[in-house]
Amino acid sequence: MKIELRWQLLLAASCVILLASLVGFQIQTSGQCTTVAPSAGGRLIQGVVGLPQYINPLLSKSNPVDQDLVQLIFDGLTRYNSRGQLEPVLATKWTVSDDGLRYRFEIAEDRLWHDGQPVTAQDVIFTYSLLQNESFPVNEATAKFWQSVSVQETDEGQVEFVLPEPFSPFLEATTLGILPAHLLSDVQVNDVINHSFNKSPVGTGPFMVVPGSDWQRDGYLRLAPNPIRWHGGTSLDGIEYRFYPDLEAMAQALADGELQSLDLPRGSNLGDFGEMDEIRFFTSSRPSFTQLLFNFNGQETDALKAI
Repeated sequence: MKIELRWQLLLAASCVILLASLVGFQIQTSGQCTTVAPSAGGRLIQGVVGLPQYINPLLSKSNPVDQDLVQLIFDGLTRYNSRGQLEPVLATKWTVSDDGLRYRFEIAEDRLWHDGQPVTAQDVIFTYSLLQNESFPVNEATAKFWQSVSVQETDEGQVEFVLPEPFSPFLEATTLGILPAHLLSDVQVNDVINHSFNKSPVGTGPFMVVPGSDWQRDGYLRLAPNPIRWHGGTSLDGIEYRFYPDLEAMAQALADGELQSLDLPRGSNLGDFGEMDEIRFFTSSRPSFTQLLFNFNGQETDALKAI
């Protein structure tokens, strides 16, 4: 039988070329698919303009620094998710009566404060009762609204809000951070605003104030991941907030390598930030209110003078 050696050699050579091509393609594609993952550990150092005043969800509305810290340290009954939808946090679920007057929340049994104490319905009632108290420093409209709302524990672990009339935006109010009654219920209402709790608070949120932190002494505040919330651990050891008197001082700290991130005040001019190497900008939405006043009487009113 005649052996066709040439065809065998050609076939073998073709197989070698094909194998080499496949190996080369695999090497190239593996290189293209390689992703760089950050190493675990380390502390994020963030700069902000201004100082904390009241790290307390009931007192934080007038200070953006307080608002940012409150979002990390405290939880409400509900919160908005990334899709802008309300979801339960300290509550497991809620129901609304057919007439729109009663909102009932079932408090989650496994929620704990940063000090290990369980979250209860009494914490919720205590928090909203402060807003109802005439001695608590909130604006008159807020106080009148909450004084018209009944807040009570119906069954064990359930809190019910009863409104005098239907109010469709009411669920927005349940995103308010809840305060620990076991730490503040013995404090006189008019003394809460000056209490040390507002400087080093205890919440239920994803981050907690590191014990011993004193931002008035050190010029920064350190937060650590709440181990109760991060069951699987985190790649970040903590966040350090550093406070600066103005944008120029914070920009210089960034240029000197003291900061890894910063929170630009609303309306800030990006200026030289855009020219810095390896800097990335991120935007986020925040609730705001804009008002236009029209004077149809042809006379200047006190409201217009104030603008």
